Amino acid sequence: MSYDLAVFAPGLVPKDRHEFLEWFDQETSWSKEFDYNDPTNLSPELSCFFHEIIKDFPPMNGPLKSDGDSTNITDYSCAGSFIYAGFRWSQSESAYATMHRLAATYQCGFFDVSSIRGNVWLPDGEGGLKLHSSAKPWWKFW
Repeated sequence: MSYDLAVFAPGLVPKDRHEFLEWFDQETSWSKEFDYNDPTNLSPELSCFFHEIIKDFPPMNGPLKSDGDSTNITDYSCAGSFIYAGFRWSQSESAYATMHRLAATYQCGFFDVSSIRGNVWLPDGEGGLKLHSSAKPWWKFW
């Protein structure tokens, strides 16, 4: 089990939370006919994001995979309009902080896949991110 986060190209995904989650669910069925380990599949802003984050969290697979025994090694899926990243739980705080910061820097959306709320952040147009949508924690539905 990994600590999962995702970044996405905000102009290429649905804006409505329900539609976004349906899109994300469909996209993470991993049914497209390309190599998810290949970062050349990414949109321009995601490519910049990816080349920056792998400095701190090197990829486990793909053409840029780490040759060393890094404690920060990360499993990335490069899917064109989004990057899905699986981190070690021991790296969760630094992974979250780094991905959130870089998403703002490169004006990408940010999805906290592993959180109970499933927060979705979008670029705020001023170099930062704003919370777009947040679900109630599952225990609030009982």
